[in-house]
Amino acid sequence: MSKANGPNCGKESTRPWRKGFWCLFATQFQGAFSDNVFKWLVLFLVIEGTVEEATKETVLEEKDKLAPIIGAVFALPFILFSMFAGMLADKHSKRTIAVGTKMAEVGIMSLALVGLAGGDGGIVPLLVAVVFLMSMQSAFFGPTKYGLLPEILPDSRLSWGNGYLQMGTFVAIILGTLAAGWLSDHFGSPASWECGLILVALAGLGLSTSLGISKVPAANPLRRRALWCWPALRRRIGLIRRKDRPLFLAIGGDTYFWFLGALMQLTILFYGKESLELSAGRISYLQGALAIGIGVGSLAAGYFSRGKIEYRFVPFGGLGMALCCFVMALPGAHFARVFCNLIGLGFFAGFFVVPLAAMIQRRPAAKEKGSVIAVCAVFVFSGVFLASIVYYGYRWIGLSYLGVFFVCGLTTLFVSAAALWMLPKSMLRFLRP
Repeated sequence: MSKANGPNCGKESTRPWRKGFWCLFATQFQGAFSDNVFKWLVLFLVIEGTVEEATKETVLEEKDKLAPIIGAVFALPFILFSMFAGMLADKHSKRTIAVGTKMAEVGIMSLALVGLAGGDGGIVPLLVAVVFLMSMQSAFFGPTKYGLLPEILPDSRLSWGNGYLQMGTFVAIILGTLAAGWLSDHFGSPASWECGLILVALAGLGLSTSLGISKVPAANPLRRRALWCWPALRRRIGLIRRKDRPLFLAIGGDTYFWFLGALMQLTILFYGKESLELSAGRISYLQGALAIGIGVGSLAAGYFSRGKIEYRFVPFGGLGMALCCFVMALPGAHFARVFCNLIGLGFFAGFFVVPLAAMIQRRPAAKEKGSVIAVCAVFVFSGVFLASIVYYGYRWIGLSYLGVFFVCGLTTLFVSAAALWMLPKSMLRFLRP
């Protein structure tokens, strides 16, 4: 790789990927942090404005309904626009797309500032619309950020880079969740204009870091632009399924990971409130335990991969996740036990997802990476969207929160068994001293 692959490399000429990677890392961290701050601020404002005079039981009931709706609105743009975003990521320089999405974020967060400055329930529809727009710009950034990794990093650093990017993303998610609670408490609920001003400033910071991402050429500049991408999505899915079954299975595994994460996030929120009778702050610690566990597990998986894609980590991580879900389903839990168990669940989840992410990025040809990653994004956020529906369904049939954890354990055990059946030799090498 030459010096031209990254701007102003200077003394780092022997490792020209460093500046570009860390600027991408910072840009992704800021985006994930801001997305979650705003999403949770809107959730807090919706609940405050809707159930201001309600009893405790009614508040919990309304939260049980509203939280999945916000999650569904957050996921929908990824389903609708990821294919078009993947096409743009192939046709144009991914660095150009990254800078463009950050410029759009500054405008979107300025609109959020207007909504948050309103200070009453009447601006909730505007804020929900901003959630949609915010997710749309993230959907365009998704194929770009993951497509940039194999273009910036040498092959020997790809698993390492995935580990750090996954760790950073989940740390940003939990810090964003905690920051939303702190901002709501500090500036008052509903959230005020100060929160919106902070989000605009963060968007400006993300724009500045995106300018340091390595300049890369367009992977497929001759690709035809098409606004209606659903026929291309069907063709791409069929082609991947027929021509590259391991890649298709990796996309399926990645989808399950995000589906489980979204379902667990919703369940933990209300399990902590109703069953453990925790305050909002301590519930956020539980969400943090899961996210930090994923981050640490992702970092460890990237480190132990030693420059390779370790497929054997997938069934190992899945079996550990299933075990932790079953432990979560045991009665008589208390805060400390649940906190530690969620760290363990997240740790094994990191080992599960890092090899899958690395495979999705490495296997496609250079000209097709953006489209393949876009297909993956459609699957992943369909899983997140489905998690909201499944949560509604579980609660509608009267399944307890412990029952939800048990069912999650069963489904994860099934996924792990399938991975073990498809990768038996790899697992035996892992168990061999």
